Amino acid sequence: MSLDITIINSIEALEQFVPEWLAFLEAQPLGMSVYNHPKYLLAHFRHNPEGSRNLRLAIVAVREQGQIVCIAPLSIQEQQFRLELSVKRLFPVHIRKITCPGNSFIFTNEPQKVFGWFSAVFETLKDKKIRFDLLVIYGLRNNSPFWDYCMTRLKGKPFRLYNVLAEAQCDQRVHLSVSMEVMFASIEGQWRKSVRRNLKIFHQSVKEFRLERITEASQVEIFFDIMMKVSANSWQGKTFGLTDWKTEARLKCWKEIADYGLLRSYILWADNQPIAYILAYQYNDVFFGQNVGYNLSAAKLAPGIVCLYYCLDDMMTHQPAQTYDFDFGTHSYKKIFANEEFESTIVFVAGSAKGRLLAFLQTFLNQFVHRTKRTLQKWGLTDRIRKLLKNKK
Repeated sequence: MSLDITIINSIEALEQFVPEWLAFLEAQPLGMSVYNHPKYLLAHFRHNPEGSRNLRLAIVAVREQGQIVCIAPLSIQEQQFRLELSVKRLFPVHIRKITCPGNSFIFTNEPQKVFGWFSAVFETLKDKKIRFDLLVIYGLRNNSPFWDYCMTRLKGKPFRLYNVLAEAQCDQRVHLSVSMEVMFASIEGQWRKSVRRNLKIFHQSVKEFRLERITEASQVEIFFDIMMKVSANSWQGKTFGLTDWKTEARLKCWKEIADYGLLRSYILWADNQPIAYILAYQYNDVFFGQNVGYNLSAAKLAPGIVCLYYCLDDMMTHQPAQTYDFDFGTHSYKKIFANEEFESTIVFVAGSAKGRLLAFLQTFLNQFVHRTKRTLQKWGLTDRIRKLLKNKK
């Protein structure tokens, strides 16, 4: 199999490559998502909203007989990496990290050839001496040949895969129906009763409400203002700290994403106060939820569930999507409407001795936390500890 390999390592080269990339996407290859769409990536690479040092493109395009068959949308960043112990982040370590947006390569669906294309990407990284410590994939899903390749082929040097989670998670998706009424009738009885009860409480407690759709660049700055206001009193904000969304780089990046027609986010207002938001995108009839939050002071109104309910309703009536992809992570609210799920995990591909050490340590820490939680649950201590921590606060 004769393959032609191209490395796109600059913004200018990517801009020239975008038309060919978009033409490749028209054939509906596997692995495509909004997060590895070339225009979404262009916006992020141009503005580097996360502020990582020395951001460098390392996009690998594989051609066979002159036609693109695989794209690995990689980029390299020098940054501070922190091992995690549950929700606590430990001391920083400087690394060279490769990210894989969309958590997958993008490839033509030819089962007999895809492993050869994936191997060509990793061989290119080795042959071109593209050094890195860790390649991190935060949501590798088991419904793809890319999963099969990573789990079976990346076992030795120079690249070694570590499945760092102690147990796999389930990613949920919702295949949307023709109307909210039809979808609501199809969900499990106990969930349906719970949602109906939450909606009743919400409407009895709130005089007026509205769901605001965010799609235009002119809406981005105000949307980020509201995100930060809600996040300041959200579980995410209190647990992980606040993100400064209103940096110049972030504003430029997301305005550009909106101009490309990829942004579709929401704010739930109750009595003229924002109480919940969903940061999300829509591409190829798929709605990609990235970030959600709600004000804890409005928790009795179940703002997250109400926002999700009306978001789904809007998605079936205005520029309809076919699927809501909840992205990586298992949370109870995602299970309410979900009608499809995938096993997924976090993997680190180590490309150096430092990377192997960090991957080993993170795997060990995750297994330690998992075993500790199981022991506490076995002895019935989980709820007691939660109450103690709550009282302490």
